[in-house]
Amino acid sequence: MDEFTEGSDEIIDARIVYWACGRGDIKTVRHAIRFQKMSPSIKCYKKRSFFSAAMEGGHQEVLEYLLSFKYRVAGKPADYVENSILDQGNQGNTPLHFGY
Repeated sequence: MDEFTEGSDEIIDARIVYWACGRGDIKTVRHAIRFQKMSPSIKCYKKRSFFSAAMEGGHQEVLEYLLSFKYRVAGKPADYVENSILDQGNQGNTPLHFGY
């Protein structure tokens, strides 16, 4: 995949986007998130998300891009994700801990 343009009808599989996050291919990631409305929380490779791939690959630019959006959970208040991101579980871990 060379480059995507706005309005492109190119459909990308979540596994491709996972590996794009891990390689730092921000153009592919942007296309999937912005134009295909793909969720970065999809568990697509060994039950890991796009966040996991970006963190494991050490690609801060991709991770910052993924975190730059306000995400919503169906059936929950609009601020549910934002308010729960720092909630700690029984062992003191936050949701970002489990993002890996």
